[in-house]
Amino acid sequence: MLDRPDGAEVVLEGLSMRLHKLKNDNLTLGPDLKRVGLLSCATLLRHKVNYYGDSIDSHLSEVLQSCIDKAEFPEETCDVVDAYLDRLKASYGNVSGLGNALVVLVEKEPFRFLDGIFFDSAFGDLHHRNVFGEWSHRKNPLSNVDGPTLLNWCRQGDFQERLIMLSGAVHPFDEAPEGDGLILSEQAHAIIDATQDPSTVLRNFCSSARPESLANIIAKRGQAFRILLEHSQSDICDAAEAVIAQINQWEKQERHRERLQDEQREQRFE
Repeated sequence: MLDRPDGAEVVLEGLSMRLHKLKNDNLTLGPDLKRVGLLSCATLLRHKVNYYGDSIDSHLSEVLQSCIDKAEFPEETCDVVDAYLDRLKASYGNVSGLGNALVVLVEKEPFRFLDGIFFDSAFGDLHHRNVFGEWSHRKNPLSNVDGPTLLNWCRQGDFQERLIMLSGAVHPFDEAPEGDGLILSEQAHAIIDATQDPSTVLRNFCSSARPESLANIIAKRGQAFRILLEHSQSDICDAAEAVIAQINQWEKQERHRERLQDEQREQRFE
């Protein structure tokens, strides 16, 4: 099945349906089907598809939640994380409809994900902004990783340097318990309490208080056209490709302008 163009998608849908039924009896997949699930996830992520719909994201999320187990399936688990990282590299950090699956994957394997995205030279500032930036209807990938786990990752290397990295990646706000306004998140407090450079950390948090950038809005609207690249009519595919190229150019120009503004703002701040 996995050798077929749509095989991975079909397998994941079937496993997702099976998991839904098993949950009613507090059961889960056996080890053989879990391994199949992980292989299907990696295969799907490596397909050259421009856009994934909500149903695929849902199936992928559910299978990842139930099947990722580094102790039982070390090779397959690492391969899934690497497949997602490769997809992020190729798409400049755009999650292309798989945001929920990314949250699950990072929750399950935070160390491997963070090592990959911060210490692989193929990931630049644009990748980081697209992965961790505030996007409508999408959770920050680190949202389900608690503060102690993030600090344990920092202890794997230069502790203070990694804290600074995280301060630019986490979403530092939570809803107030009373539902009136915002408070700093548990992750934010963990980083603040551990850092020796509160000025840089708080400045990174401050960036999250700004409204969403125009470049991000352009990029999100550009995603809406990507589904047309798979259209059955070639003239529609060609027209969509031209439109997407134009939108990508606008996004690139706007990110350049925003980067210059950020540099000027940094200089004034200093």
